[in-house]
Amino acid sequence: MDSKPKVTDGPGLMRRYSALHFADCPPGGQGRKRQLQDVSAFLLFCCDDLGFPARWMPLSTAKRQNLVGSPPTTGKKKQPTIPIMPEDFSWLLERTLEDGREQLWLMTTMLGFYGLREGEICLLDIDESGDVYVGGELKRDLRTLNSAQEKGERLALGLDLKGQPGEARRIAQLFRSGQIGLPKPVQNQIELVPQRNSYREVGAAFAQILQRYKPWQELVKRTPGLKPYGLRHGWAWRAHKYYARPLHYSQAAAFMGHSVETHLKYYSSWADQKELIQAGKTYNKALQLADIH
Repeated sequence: MDSKPKVTDGPGLMRRYSALHFADCPPGGQGRKRQLQDVSAFLLFCCDDLGFPARWMPLSTAKRQNLVGSPPTTGKKKQPTIPIMPEDFSWLLERTLEDGREQLWLMTTMLGFYGLREGEICLLDIDESGDVYVGGELKRDLRTLNSAQEKGERLALGLDLKGQPGEARRIAQLFRSGQIGLPKPVQNQIELVPQRNSYREVGAAFAQILQRYKPWQELVKRTPGLKPYGLRHGWAWRAHKYYARPLHYSQAAAFMGHSVETHLKYYSSWADQKELIQAGKTYNKALQLADIH
């Protein structure tokens, strides 16, 4: 520390140390944090145990963060969330029936009408009235697996297309009846789930079938970036943009089986400025009416 100007206090020493040693240490990383923690611990020892003047106390944690810095952005753009639009979803279902692809039709309708992950097709519990419940095993992470915590079932909500009231429930009851099975490659992967302890291949099998289907390829040409998971995204789009009374984000997140934070991450971008202004006017009008009554 013989460089000039001479360091005369703890904060100055920490800043000088950073200037001398952080050139090859990425900002925002653990390397900078650990080194500053070591310097801070040394200064505390000098002040508390060796009697150094208080001016040699280290920078606070908050002020050290300025020296740690923030990691550089990657420059990668967030991939857009592309849903299948209601008219395209309806067209796809019609084509699968016209082509005699009943098994593909059934799985596609269930995923699209109920906003399911592909692998959840083998976790469904449908009661006699047609209410659909989804088992909680699919999204269990390593932490919950190790703690043996079970994630409970969730209720899935069927969102009908306009002009087709009750269609989602009818499809669910048809699925429950077993009259139409699932595509053979999907069924094969479902049978292997117990020994693999994974549902990933179930979804991959469905995605491969759909991506090889010519009507789906036509949709992708019309909507670049559309993926089989767009069936699930399409449910979210209808929940928020399709009906006169949209679902609240927290309700939609619960039906889809993920957190509100995850839901907002993928779907909040669909709210444009005009929609937000109108929502504000509607909310304020409702408040005024409530005050009158």
